[in-house]
Amino acid sequence: LLADLYIEKGRKVVSFWTMGFNQHYRGTWVNEQAYMVHLLLGKQAKPGNGAFSLTGQPSACGTAREVGTFAHRLPADMVVANPK
Repeated sequence: LLADLYIEKGRKVVSFWTMGFNQHYRGTWVNEQAYMVHLLLGKQAKPGNGAFSLTGQPSACGTAREVGTFAHRLPADMVVANPK
């Protein structure tokens, strides 16, 4: 069973999910549950363990978030005055 894999002490677990979770009418709840499974089992924020939501289309948000396109921007759309 999948549960047996998650509770095995020495096993590292990474969970990935996409639109089926994220766009469901209970998407917030189901995302929280996925993260809670990892937290409760001690399989979050440790090398080789974690829960990861794969969001959006390839360039919808990805270019901005994952590769640092907006690294020169601060919250409230303020620009970094000194790029160094």
